[in-house]
Amino acid sequence: MKTLQLVFILLLISPLTLAQKVLAWEPKEKNPANMPLDEQGEIRFHELVSLPNLASDNIFKRAHRWAKNTYLSADDVILHSKRKLVIRGSIKTKTDVLVGHRLVLEVSRGQYQVTVDSLHYLYDMNSFSMKFPAKVIRTIRLHSYGASADDFYAFYNFLYSYSVAQKADTTQSKRMALIYANAQGSTLAEIKQTIEEGLASLKKNMENEANQ
Repeated sequence: MKTLQLVFILLLISPLTLAQKVLAWEPKEKNPANMPLDEQGEIRFHELVSLPNLASDNIFKRAHRWAKNTYLSADDVILHSKRKLVIRGSIKTKTDVLVGHRLVLEVSRGQYQVTVDSLHYLYDMNSFSMKFPAKVIRTIRLHSYGASADDFYAFYNFLYSYSVAQKADTTQSKRMALIYANAQGSTLAEIKQTIEEGLASLKKNMENEANQ
C-alpha cells in the first residue's frame, strides 16, 4: 500500500514539461527581465568572488553557515563535500511567489564561485484546498521568458481535476493558462531581484567575516 501511495505521489510531482503542446502560444518577449543566460539560453546566475584574506577552509565554513541560516525549510536540501555546497531549495519573492532552484558553491584558494540555476515555480497543492494523503508539490519549469502556456495549462487541468467536480475544465484551464503565461514579466523581475539580493547577502556576509 505504501509503495502504491509513493508511486502515486511521484506521478503527481512529475515535471509538467512532459505535457503535449496544446496551446498556440509564443512569448511576447524572449527575456523580459534580462535574466543572465548560459550557452543553451537557460537562466543561470554566476558570480566569482575573491576573498584573499581567508583560507579555503574558513570560506567553506562561512558559506555552510550562511546556507543553514538561509535555507530553513524542511524541504530544502543541503549537500556538501570538503570544498563544495549543493543546495536544492526555494526562495519567496515579495509577492510570495515560491521559486525552486539549485545553488552550487565551490571554494578554491582565496575565492568562491556560486551558480544558481534550474529555476522553477513551486506550488503546494494543499494551499489550493486540495485534499491529498500527503504533501504534494507541483513544479513548472522557468525559462528566460517564464513558464510556457502549455505548462500552466497542464497545471490547471491537474488543479481542476481535484476540484469538487473531480473533472478537468479544459476551457477554464486554457483561459487561466494564457492569463498567467502572458503576465509573467513583473514576476520574473521579482525573481531576478530576489536571487540577486540573496547572492549579495552571501557576499556581504563573507566579506564581513573576512574583515573581522
